[in-house]
Amino acid sequence: ADAAHALALPNRHRMTGPRSPLGGALPHYGVYPAAEGHVAVGALEPHFAAALVEGLGLDADGDVRAQLTEALSRHDAAHWQVWGEERGIPLTALASPTA
Repeated sequence: ADAAHALALPNRHRMTGPRSPLGGALPHYGVYPAAEGHVAVGALEPHFAAALVEGLGLDADGDVRAQLTEALSRHDAAHWQVWGEERGIPLTALASPTA
């Protein structure tokens, strides 16, 4: 019962709908295509988001989602995972589904 309650909290606090922080409203939290594969970006906390924007040389006042899409398309997902690990930024290469 405690586990079910804990798992329901994000939904109860409206964090998971389409326009919510965990539902795609934040450009720093989502899945982006890389040159090969996909990258999951999980920079929810402000210091992670700032490090991501600064590390990629993005304009924080611009369209960050479009800039991330363009920047992450330059290299493959494995490259971005290493890049994130080296900087302590939460992003990871996603495994491709098997047929």
